[in-house]
Amino acid sequence: MYKKITVFIICLSVILLYMSPYIILGEKSYLPINDNLDGPFIDYVLLSRSNKIFSGLTAVLPQIANGISRNVFPSEFDLTLWFFYFFPPFAAYFVNLLLYRILAFFGMFLLLKKHILDKKINQLILFSVSLIFALLPFLSFGSGCIALLPLTFYIFLNIRKNKYCWYDWVILGFIPLYSNLPLVYTFFILFLGLLWLFDLIKYKKINPIFVYALITFSVLFLIKEYRLVYITFFDHSYISHRVEFVIIKDSISQCLQKTLDILHYGQYHAQSSAFPVLIISWIVAFLHIRKNKLKANFYWTTAIIFFFALCYGFRDVWFWKDIGSKITLLHAFDISRFFMLLPLFWYINWAYSLQVIWQIKKYGQQLTVLLIAIQLMLIFYKNEIVQGSITYKINFKQFFAEELFTKIKSDIGDKTNSFRIVSLGIHPSIASYNGFFTLDFYLNNYPLKYKHEFRQIISGELKKNMELQKFFDEWGSRCYLFSQDLPVHPWTKSIYETIKIQDLIIDTYKFKSMGGKYLFSAAEIMHPEINNLKFYKKYSNVNSAWDIYVYKLL
Repeated sequence: MYKKITVFIICLSVILLYMSPYIILGEKSYLPINDNLDGPFIDYVLLSRSNKIFSGLTAVLPQIANGISRNVFPSEFDLTLWFFYFFPPFAAYFVNLLLYRILAFFGMFLLLKKHILDKKINQLILFSVSLIFALLPFLSFGSGCIALLPLTFYIFLNIRKNKYCWYDWVILGFIPLYSNLPLVYTFFILFLGLLWLFDLIKYKKINPIFVYALITFSVLFLIKEYRLVYITFFDHSYISHRVEFVIIKDSISQCLQKTLDILHYGQYHAQSSAFPVLIISWIVAFLHIRKNKLKANFYWTTAIIFFFALCYGFRDVWFWKDIGSKITLLHAFDISRFFMLLPLFWYINWAYSLQVIWQIKKYGQQLTVLLIAIQLMLIFYKNEIVQGSITYKINFKQFFAEELFTKIKSDIGDKTNSFRIVSLGIHPSIASYNGFFTLDFYLNNYPLKYKHEFRQIISGELKKNMELQKFFDEWGSRCYLFSQDLPVHPWTKSIYETIKIQDLIIDTYKFKSMGGKYLFSAAEIMHPEINNLKFYKKYSNVNSAWDIYVYKLL
């Protein structure tokens, strides 16, 4: 007993060690920018500051797009939102991610111990697989709730076998408060439904308690996401920009390549880190597997992994898109999102693989230890702060550049709610974080009418670049000011120092009619007077990733 407690303490200490750079570096930590600091992060920040957390279904948040519906932001029942309410933004980010990792560890531990591994198997595999899963590079928002899938699966398997306790139901009621239904759990619920259907066909039993649990779980999610349900199914005046999404049809060869890629590399939002260790483990186990029960489970999880990979790879195959264009439900349903479940099943499969390898005579135990050690080292290397220092080279403090924007705000003098701004070459989330009211933003759901209105401002630049035009017209979640002279995705001032924006074309009359007054640019705009803009001042700061050129509308 004491030995097991000691191992638990060691594992939790490793998780804290993995997270320690956040504590040591603080706001100088390197965090993912894409689909993180540029979007979901600022959604929580703005809502937590808005005094509109509990506002009604007709409420708007004025700081974006001249007032965007409160309903497109996280629910008041979202636990992550309350971290941002009670803690400063960076601390909230840290607490949220730390809690995800701790729950991921205990969830995987319980799942493997009770439902996956043999009772007599070495505890090294149990603790190691649980720990390494908990250290995967989860994003802190949206897909971060992948960390809770093992715990959820553990509870549903308990219920499936009629071996549940009262606290399983309590935890089941908690999970929707800390998870994302559209991005992750819609697909896990569908998987559980398929599991129930499999049992029904095989055992000829309905298993009513499992059905009840699945329905209850789904209803709790719908209650939590009642705002999303309202604008999707009941607010007929709300038309999302998502109806204009265009997905390019892929050939069979392209689909096969995407399938192989997700098995090899994983996906940004759901990183399994399967290559090379998990794949090598699978090959060795495949060559040595003998035990019938273990063999069946090993093959079942392998089949599930390949099925999810095929769903991802073949989502855009030409014949599926042709069918989807004729059936509305298929067009709206993104079957590729099953890839969100891949980390869960990769690590269940790895546990089976290590169990087989451990039992190989002569070298099995040594190889198991080696594979675990290598995977642990690779996971530490993939720490988002380590990777951020290599890839982005912009830390949290530099990204939001509070000192620089405080100076801009002071020099302008006017109350920030009395005018609107747009950003060029930097993410609009930066200005929003610093209290400015923006016409541009990154949102996964906003009114189609606003997309068309904002497009009038940038139509001149879109005409000059077909790629930018497709990027906005066929997707448009990044409602940004674009220039063909700048990268589509903002970069650092070391890049912008070599760039002069030539012949910028924006409709400043439309900009003015929408309340626009200032343009914040990361690069110098040549001849701004052509667009009825006047250079105001250049702002620089040693703690900023950007130099900001401020232009005022004439």
